[in-house]
Amino acid sequence: MPKPLEAYLRSMSQHSLPITFISMSFSDMLTKYSSLSNGNVDLMTQTTSSSLVHVPNPQHACTQRLTYTQTENGSSMMKDDSVIQLSVKNVCTIHALVNISHGLGGVLDGAWTVVLETFEKLDFIFHKLPWRLVNDKQEPISADSHWNDEVKMLDARLQQLFESSVYLDDQALNALLVALGHLSSSSLAGLATTMNDSGPVSPPTQVQSSQSTESTSLHNTLEMKETLEKVKSFALRKFVETMEVNIYRLDTFWTDAYGHLHLVINNKYHPQLRKFGMSCLLQIQLKALTSVYGAHRDNANDESADEIAKQAQNMAISNNANLQATKKEIKQQTVVLIMNSLEKIEFQKTLLSPYTKLFASKYDDTREQVIKSVSELLEQCGQYITVGWPTIVELLHCVVFIPFQKKKKKGRGTFFKTCMLVTG
Repeated sequence: MPKPLEAYLRSMSQHSLPITFISMSFSDMLTKYSSLSNGNVDLMTQTTSSSLVHVPNPQHACTQRLTYTQTENGSSMMKDDSVIQLSVKNVCTIHALVNISHGLGGVLDGAWTVVLETFEKLDFIFHKLPWRLVNDKQEPISADSHWNDEVKMLDARLQQLFESSVYLDDQALNALLVALGHLSSSSLAGLATTMNDSGPVSPPTQVQSSQSTESTSLHNTLEMKETLEKVKSFALRKFVETMEVNIYRLDTFWTDAYGHLHLVINNKYHPQLRKFGMSCLLQIQLKALTSVYGAHRDNANDESADEIAKQAQNMAISNNANLQATKKEIKQQTVVLIMNSLEKIEFQKTLLSPYTKLFASKYDDTREQVIKSVSELLEQCGQYITVGWPTIVELLHCVVFIPFQKKKKKGRGTFFKTCMLVTG
């Protein structure tokens, strides 16, 4: 039996979506509306004499798949069966859901899953599908109505929701990340099911011409990139964004967060998705090492000591009711600050440890990305690495013996060159 808060939010979520999407999963939306979602959407681009239709950007989308008619003034307009109808009641309920998420995010806990499922669908509707606003009588709302501005504002606030996660406590932030990870995993599972149902792509036969083979390969590559964009359109993208804005406390949620990134990196269907996961991992590590978890030597030791002493004095005074701090209290706070600083640096071991396991992956492209990532880490923030060096050295030790084992095997040329760049 669902908790009262989850039941209440699920009821609101049903009223925030058009009727077509209430009982439809996100993977079903990807399948059903794939012909209309192959590009980005420019908000408020198709204006008619009576209403405003939001359509995919013609420069990025396959708009030839959409059906148009001519209005009296000569402007083009899609037929009603191609346009999603978003009612004023939907907009009001979305407004309430966004306000709840911003104001009560610290107490949502497991209810985040319900809210994020709705936001994922709304993000897909706003940015991937043609839609327009209608009133309670299902009549199109005029182009100059304030409701169009209301939707733009709500979309902006929805995107800012994950930036405001910096104000959540550690427990609430972890609940948000768990819900985002669950949502992303569901999207990946839905994608895998869709691919299995469609069946594997048959390899080209020997009688096919080289031009036909190249055309098939190009088609498969474009299809893969298109599917990848759908999967990472919301949940995975917001998952990484939330980690980045909370980089200063990465050590508090790293274990669960990396657990999800590990699933993305080891995705067996899409090499592009594995590459995206490795890119996200590197991006987070670079930001962490250059900001909070690195050993910075830009300032002299005496300047750092003075800074710690001042912070300790301020903390001791704030904890004292008489606004006066004794030498013993200041010393205690100094020890606390130094220990916290050392713990941050000690986290390097955990932060860099995934590379050792990822290098044992069965996918050559993942192993190659591991080597490239370590090379970039050493180039950009090698001076900040201290206790993380044993992990790096252990990986380089493994890399040293790889070229001689792999260089004679067909198809390993790129992998071999990358190894040589790292090991010299």
